[in-house]
Amino acid sequence: MKPGHNTFMLSVRLFGSPHFAYGGEVLRVRGKTRLLLAYLAHLGRETARSELMRLFWPSGRPHNLRQALGSLRRLPGAGEWLWDQGSGVHVKAKIDTAEFEGLVNTLSKQPLGSADHSAALALATAPFLPLDATELPDLEAWQQDERRRLSELLQRARRAQAAYCAQAGKVEDAELCLEALLNDDPSDEDAAQRLMSLHVQSGRRDQASAVYNALKRELKSLSSEPHPRTAALLGNGHDYAELLAQARRLLPPELSPGSAALWSKVVGLPELEVAQWLSGAEHNSTELEAVPPLSPPLATLWQGRLAHWLSELNERPVGTPLHTFWALIAQHWQAAGRCDQAAQSLTRAAQQAQRIGAYAAARQHYTQALSLLDDEARLPLLSELAGLQELLADAPGLEQNAQALHTYAQRWQSDAALLTAHLSTATAKLLRGELSQADLSINAAFSVVERLERANITVDLNLRCRLHLLRGNLRLRAGRYAEARAAYQAGLAYQPPPELKVRFLGNLGAVYGQEERLAEARHTLEDALSLARSLGQLPSALGIVLNLAVTAEKLGDTAAAISGNQETLSLARELNHTPSLHMAYRNLATLHLRRGALGLAWNTAQDLQDLPIPDAAHAALPDLVLAEIEWHCGALGAARQRLEARLATVPAGQLDRIGQQVALHLGILSILQDQDQQPLLALLAQAEAASYQELLVEGRLDAALFLTAPDQIRRHLEALSQFNTSGQLARTPNRLARLELICCQLAWREQRPVKRSVLRRLAREPFLYALHAARLLNRLEGSTQTWQLYLKAAARAGQGLPPTLRRALVKQLSPEK
Repeated sequence: MKPGHNTFMLSVRLFGSPHFAYGGEVLRVRGKTRLLLAYLAHLGRETARSELMRLFWPSGRPHNLRQALGSLRRLPGAGEWLWDQGSGVHVKAKIDTAEFEGLVNTLSKQPLGSADHSAALALATAPFLPLDATELPDLEAWQQDERRRLSELLQRARRAQAAYCAQAGKVEDAELCLEALLNDDPSDEDAAQRLMSLHVQSGRRDQASAVYNALKRELKSLSSEPHPRTAALLGNGHDYAELLAQARRLLPPELSPGSAALWSKVVGLPELEVAQWLSGAEHNSTELEAVPPLSPPLATLWQGRLAHWLSELNERPVGTPLHTFWALIAQHWQAAGRCDQAAQSLTRAAQQAQRIGAYAAARQHYTQALSLLDDEARLPLLSELAGLQELLADAPGLEQNAQALHTYAQRWQSDAALLTAHLSTATAKLLRGELSQADLSINAAFSVVERLERANITVDLNLRCRLHLLRGNLRLRAGRYAEARAAYQAGLAYQPPPELKVRFLGNLGAVYGQEERLAEARHTLEDALSLARSLGQLPSALGIVLNLAVTAEKLGDTAAAISGNQETLSLARELNHTPSLHMAYRNLATLHLRRGALGLAWNTAQDLQDLPIPDAAHAALPDLVLAEIEWHCGALGAARQRLEARLATVPAGQLDRIGQQVALHLGILSILQDQDQQPLLALLAQAEAASYQELLVEGRLDAALFLTAPDQIRRHLEALSQFNTSGQLARTPNRLARLELICCQLAWREQRPVKRSVLRRLAREPFLYALHAARLLNRLEGSTQTWQLYLKAAARAGQGLPPTLRRALVKQLSPEK
């Protein structure tokens, strides 16, 4: 029997424990029959019965094979995927090994390092066909040959992915690929060389040495040794000796004790080895002397010479960031009783740390410096610390800083301190979601600026720009996008310093995205990301990458959207920034939802619920996705209960964009349950007054999709026409697909001709409403083909959902309904 067409395919996974499924149903196959099905699926071509007998029943009889094939024929869908013409047997399947091999072979045609192999590597996460075939020698030999062949492909993919990640600056990912290569083959010298190079470039010479020593031991066991160029990657030992000799000449003898810890970081060698060079004698103990207290003259000499030495290190890779050295210098000054000089050194340390994105260290350096200064000298540091706390979204720290600044302003009658205090208070209130209180503090800050300008007193550029940035952030958070855009553009007109310009551009790009000006959004965000990376501003880059991912999703670039959100997850974990972690998970869940993968969306949202909750607004993120899945499955009561419970936790005055999304979902539920669109229309009126275009478009699309009265649907379509005329819907494939489905549904309700080709295309696409399109098409035609199309759409939508929701989904959208 020959497999059918335009139906489900058998889905097979052979990396790891064999898994077989058809139409979303797992096939239960055991024993030798399981091996037989795995073999036929992997081979992917007709195999003679004699060959199967030789492999599986070398001393058996033909009825053994007939019994096994009979077991296969009784499996679901066997008539579609099992082809048995008597002389040979063929299984037609979608199989992970074939997909993996095809991806690797295709990508390998591109230059090394130019192609992303992550999709291929995601398939081969476990050994091929780990089933015991020792009693079948010929089959076991085939199994081992295939395992070696696929392992070679995997090694090729890992090597290419390592090169790709290294060129893209994803050093940790590249190292993971190379470490996997060495785990599989410890004698892989090419992988060892690449890994050593990455360690050396990152200033981790000790780790590079460990890789080299492990390779050397492995090759020695094989009666071989590393190539000379492998050892050369560690650098010339004489160069380090010369560097240490310079250190000895630089430091007078009385300053040498205790400096081994410092110089070991400069040259990237163990402290004991450095101590030996500095002392000129062998040391048998690793316990080095502490930093000694120095007299002021000696401390001055030590700092001057060390600062000169550090200035010569600009082109030399340093294992430890330079802020560490400035902190050590501060220790010497403090030990000598020179607190003012110690504070200066700590300020330099904080600025160096902030420049490379070591924000926690920068905050610690600023705090230590403030503890060493008298009250009248603290204002510049308090201002710098406030800017850092704003970057870190540290609301408690900002509130504490604001109190200190208010005290300073009252004591010294300082308008600059008062302005910074208002800025700190407003930022803290905004971070806590207290929007009205934040607005009051911002207005108070602008009043200070106006008073200074009337007195012809110059306002600090950083403070002025931060004030415009904060006003824009408040308007953005409240969904008032035109006002936010005006605030950001006003701030950019002052030509802010690069550290602030990157934040202006990033937030302006976010506003363009909310206003559906997607091309401008992507262009502005890419400029901001380039500037952020050049400055090493990881927190700013984090928000920009997140917004770029959202823009890519709206433009229909799903691959870029998923990649951007995954990069956001990586940066958020590195910076321990929980709000961005929440948003990236929520975006990934929404991406799966828009593609119709309800199971993936449900599981991602469940993962999001397991994360720490930074505030009430972010607690709503998973509930938005879970409630939408529930209503698509027909569980309207559960969805409403979830959303109303969440809305009740948002304090008065905090109904920001996330709160408005909850209200939007409740408005859609009113339509689904009672065809009552009044709650939604009230929310849309608020969104229109605030120029919240994204909520307007999404709300009207969903309303038109779920309403049944043609005149009401037409009114929403007419309101949407302004967005369609400007191209905003056409630039967003998901929205355009929904609009096409709405037009088909309206034509059907008005008993006009329906574009069935459009419905057929939508039913086959990875699209949330594919099942709706398939249901309507089946109503129109009622053929076997449209029934099969509906079943495929239902299986795609329900795969991975909890059983109760999967059953509710099929029942809710039954073609007979």
